[in-house]
Amino acid sequence: MTKDFMTLVDMGISTKEEALRAYVSSPSVFYPPHPSYVVESTVKGFKLYWNGKIDLDKLREYCYLRTLEKLYKYYGQFLEEND
Repeated sequence: MTKDFMTLVDMGISTKEEALRAYVSSPSVFYPPHPSYVVESTVKGFKLYWNGKIDLDKLREYCYLRTLEKLYKYYGQFLEEND
């Protein structure tokens, strides 16, 4: 079962970036673990997305995903509510 990392953000325990990094790096969520370049690319993509500099399709590329459906499946809790 995936822990809701955004709850940590809502509680003021973590930033969105810290929660995302912990989520992407967690072997209990992604096994085998992502290589460091995937973690860094995903975090970079989300930072750009959260700042309104890229859209969902470009974010999908930063996350090394082939479809938007997988972006929602794996990272839905980190997407903006209106997306």
